Amino acid sequence: MKVALICDLLDGGPSGMRTALEGFLRAVARSARPDMFELIRSKPLGGEWKDHGFGEMVIPRGRGLGSGLCWSQLKVPRAVKLMGAHLVHSPWQVLPPVRTSAPLVVSIWDLAPLAYREPGWDSASVVGKYEIILRLAVKKCCHVITHSRSTAEEVIRRFGVPRHKVSTIYPGLDEVFEKEAELPSRPNPEGPILYVGSNTPRKNLGLLLRAFAILAGRGVPNNLGIRIGFGEREAARAGDAARAAGIPAERIEFLKPARRTEMVQIYNSAAALAFPSLYEGFGLPLIEAMACGLPVVALHRSAMPEVVGDAGILVNDDSPEAFAQGIVEAIGLSRSDGTRTATRAKARAASFRWATAVRKTISVYEQVCKRTRAR
Repeated sequence: MKVALICDLLDGGPSGMRTALEGFLRAVARSARPDMFELIRSKPLGGEWKDHGFGEMVIPRGRGLGSGLCWSQLKVPRAVKLMGAHLVHSPWQVLPPVRTSAPLVVSIWDLAPLAYREPGWDSASVVGKYEIILRLAVKKCCHVITHSRSTAEEVIRRFGVPRHKVSTIYPGLDEVFEKEAELPSRPNPEGPILYVGSNTPRKNLGLLLRAFAILAGRGVPNNLGIRIGFGEREAARAGDAARAAGIPAERIEFLKPARRTEMVQIYNSAAALAFPSLYEGFGLPLIEAMACGLPVVALHRSAMPEVVGDAGILVNDDSPEAFAQGIVEAIGLSRSDGTRTATRAKARAASFRWATAVRKTISVYEQVCKRTRAR
């Protein structure tokens, strides 16, 4: 079986979806199955990927208005036909090809732009990419993969996809964090309350800042550590919001983007992870933090209950007071029951493995190809 995997995510900037695709490909390489994949990219393979045995087809994207649409809807289908692929998989939801000569599988991480206006997502872009292209692709594709049950239910509800055409396959831990989950440790109760993510509206950083202002006013000694992953402008806006919330400058530290091994050190220095997001298709920082033994605090929304399970604190009320209380409880776990808390968190994180995700994804491919041959 030859699978055309659309990998333009690797050609862009950092994101959780890119991190997940890289984790998937590393697991494929470890499983000795890279020869079944032909990676479609807009740039030549580089770095670690060129040595893993993947096939490659480079299709220049071009520039200007409509270049992405032309690349995904015209150039990619031609490439799929030329390579004679048995199946094509678009591993994220932005501009999957609507018409291909091979059966199409589409992965949908989330449908956040339909509910939240993130920077760079104007109304016309959202309508074009989600309400038109994605809706058509989902209607015509053979199978949809989501990374949480909550996203699966949303896809079924919004797009009217038959339930039997949707599979939930959870992503896994990066190999660095997978190794960390196997090591004994305990959180640092004197360390910072950690936030890892971007500063966009649905990430809801403002809730954490208001909650931390309450904690600082009550004399909680832990500082707040914020790691904004996507640029200085977002960090500057977060700094302005922190000052507006009345947080003293000496109580907050902005951490620079870091490599995976450095992120392990950052997690290991913390007392807890605070994750105030309103909506997630999964939430990779949650399993990364738990792999390092941290208690996590998150809102009881979207995919968070599926990911956290009983290994963290889920807050039903999205008020600053309720979230502040959740953080207090998490720090209390770090201080009074750190070893047991870390053991439970690590066990939860270790249940999310890329080897399992790869095996289930290939099973979907096989089922799709079998159904197609039977027609």
